[in-house]
Amino acid sequence: MVVSVSTLGTAVWVKAWNSEESDGEGGLGNLNRLIVRPPGHSGKAKRGHLCFDAAYECGNLGRADHITELEYDLFIRPDTCRPRSRFWFNFTVENVKQDQQKRRIDLITIGDFKLKETLEQREEAITRGKTGDAKKRVVLILSRSHGGEPPASYMCQGFLDYLLSSSEKALALRNGIVIQVVPMLNPDGVFLGNHRSDLLGSDLNRCWNRATSYAHPALIAVNDLIKKITAEKGLQLDFIIDLHADVSHEGVFVRGNSYDDVYRFERHAVLPKFLAMRVEAWKTESCLYNTDALSLGSARRSLPSGAVDAYTVLASMGGRRLSSRGPYMHFTEDAYAKIGRSLAKALCDYYRHIGVIPQRISAPSKKKELSNRRRRKRPPSQRQRSPSSSPERRVLATRMLSPPLPIASPPLLRALPPRTARNISTRARPKTVYINNDTLPIIQGTAVRTPRLAVVDFSAYIQTPTGHVRYAPKTARPPRPSHARFTSDEYDTHDSDSN
Repeated sequence: MVVSVSTLGTAVWVKAWNSEESDGEGGLGNLNRLIVRPPGHSGKAKRGHLCFDAAYECGNLGRADHITELEYDLFIRPDTCRPRSRFWFNFTVENVKQDQQKRRIDLITIGDFKLKETLEQREEAITRGKTGDAKKRVVLILSRSHGGEPPASYMCQGFLDYLLSSSEKALALRNGIVIQVVPMLNPDGVFLGNHRSDLLGSDLNRCWNRATSYAHPALIAVNDLIKKITAEKGLQLDFIIDLHADVSHEGVFVRGNSYDDVYRFERHAVLPKFLAMRVEAWKTESCLYNTDALSLGSARRSLPSGAVDAYTVLASMGGRRLSSRGPYMHFTEDAYAKIGRSLAKALCDYYRHIGVIPQRISAPSKKKELSNRRRRKRPPSQRQRSPSSSPERRVLATRMLSPPLPIASPPLLRALPPRTARNISTRARPKTVYINNDTLPIIQGTAVRTPRLAVVDFSAYIQTPTGHVRYAPKTARPPRPSHARFTSDEYDTHDSDSN
């Protein structure tokens, strides 16, 4: 594995401090063309020794300190006799050399450009008759061409972390192909806090078809890199993937190109299918393959040539919905990094599908090895017999069984639970059932009054009513009995003294 970083230019870091320390020096005035020299330098200022000036209307720079050649600390002057009130910085900087205006653009190369064929790949090439046509596959990843899209950097970081890990797929990618990554294509726009433009106000993702060395040096450098790769006989550029973030869609989706040739378009749509199987938040309905004139200057439209496939992979800056009407889940930094890891896994799946990377050979696990060892048959002399299969066990006399146990007697009936004071009012008087049928026999008898119990004399006799029977209406209440107050229907055995 070879990891190389190529740099271009440096950066100047200027920090504006809003501190009370500026009240001392320059508190009553602004800097008037102050040249800040490094320690040990004197005399005429050289190119690169910055000159700060705030001696004009609304200027408010009170102090400037030199930290390093590329870093200065600036202190904003507060209002006179009012240290807590001050305006935002307003000053000029002169005598800047060219190297201090450029910021570094890194090119990270992972893999080895030398082709190393395995024995299986050589045999397959010989059988197909293509012994001298083997080429090293190259994938180019571009990120952060727009300064206001931080999710693109998180996806690129997750992609790089996975490629440099000890995973089996990452090792196969590093050994099988070459991956070149530009993690930040627009460092000026990122540093200045621009949403889409660079230092000169250009949208880099709309200037690929008309890039110039003066206004778009980063795009010219990437174009030269692509020309260098395609000119090499032993290299084949397969994919150009541009990572972006989107504010108007949910989830993760891709933008590709459309071709008149059906077979060319089907081959162009293979990698997004592998990516859709890896990304959980994939939105198929948001994917587009077109030749829109408005996107003519984008990377996916201008950079591909021949058999090169270019895509724009976009992730929502918000998140996604778990279902069509379900809750909305916002993406985090880990979620964007997971999308980058899924992109690396999709590349591995694609190159294994076309045979560039050999298929994974699953190594036997330790558990399987232990189970296989246990299943091996041993010779009869080395087998350990269990006591149940030993001949001594078979010679033993039959065991004498003890007589059967007697049948258990049924459990004793439990007494009725005592009355609780909770429902005495409801249980003290039983429910009276009214019968509206006068044809039933009438029970007559003599009631005997007791202190707590009314008992009916069982010498009563039964009389059947004679004559015409008149039925009472169902809604009418039956007449009260004419016998004594305490009747047999009102006593309760639980409250009697006879219990």
